[in-house]
Amino acid sequence: MVRLVESRLLPDPRLAERLRSLFAARDGREPPPGLPDPPASWARDYEAIVTDVGAATGSVSAAMSLATEVYRQALS
Repeated sequence: MVRLVESRLLPDPRLAERLRSLFAARDGREPPPGLPDPPASWARDYEAIVTDVGAATGSVSAAMSLATEVYRQALS
């Protein structure tokens, strides 16, 4: 999601509809109000990936803040 935001592909007005469709198909329910915290092991892996792709959001905590904000805005 972070790369989509950084590439200016998100936020998109269709995101809420797509999130609701995804959760309905996968779980038979509405999307949860927030995103779960990622596993601690993602921190090292994420930093290696962003170094390779040149992402502006360089830490898992910053990425989660951005992703959570976009997710919550879409569903509000």
